[in-house]
Amino acid sequence: MKRTLFCAVVLTALTGHLSAGELCRDGTIDLFGLARYPEGGKLVEGVELYEVKEGGGLRVPAAGVLQADDAAGLQVRTVDRLPRPEDTFIGYGRGWANVSNTPFREYKHFSHEGGISTPLIVHWPDGIDPARQGKLVREPGHVIDIMATCVDVAGVEYPLRFAGHKILPLEGVSLRPAFSGGPLRRADALYFEHHLNCAVRDGDWKLVRKGRLGRPCKLLPWELYDMSKDRSELHDLSAKHPEKVAELSGKWEAWAARARVKPWPWEFEEGR
Repeated sequence: MKRTLFCAVVLTALTGHLSAGELCRDGTIDLFGLARYPEGGKLVEGVELYEVKEGGGLRVPAAGVLQADDAAGLQVRTVDRLPRPEDTFIGYGRGWANVSNTPFREYKHFSHEGGISTPLIVHWPDGIDPARQGKLVREPGHVIDIMATCVDVAGVEYPLRFAGHKILPLEGVSLRPAFSGGPLRRADALYFEHHLNCAVRDGDWKLVRKGRLGRPCKLLPWELYDMSKDRSELHDLSAKHPEKVAELSGKWEAWAARARVKPWPWEFEEGR
């Protein structure tokens, strides 16, 4: 039996835009940023909320909604899920999400490096030279490359039609050349968009911006970084290289139209 190709994406871009047990502005309690439950609603499995009365250690299971005046003594206890001292507040929020991705900026949801960068581990005894085992490849890849790699390794052609219908072509490129130390044959840049957080990576240049969902939504200005010197995205070069901003933003707009990212389904502030 042939030993097959195995790929594993290691999720380091931690989600955590709201803390577990963090009291929200509307007085509700947000559980691990997953959902907000109304009073009497079902709690997330494996998580118990406790309201600690002032002046004593009495703990009673709390309702799914806690008002602001109940928050002073709030503790969250996870049940057989996370290592922690007993009855310790567990708060994996924005701060911890950023720390977990140090030295990169932001976390899952954003298109800065902390939100999009994660290792890919490849195991393929019959296809990777033993001399290459344990080697680190620094050339950027993308999740869109996984399908292209599987098609290449399987030695098949990606279909143009399925069940009588025309289907979208592959977007990515095969990662197979990287298995032998060669460069990827990518003809275009890499593009990103998630909840208005946008980016384009073209060679060493990366153009990235944040967006804010709301009523109305807002797109923030583009930021420009040289990934060969500043992968932590600390030195915005957009003012120094406006021509590069114009070039890359134009490429992103063309991709967004082709890939059906746009038109946006939301209303925006004027002057977006």
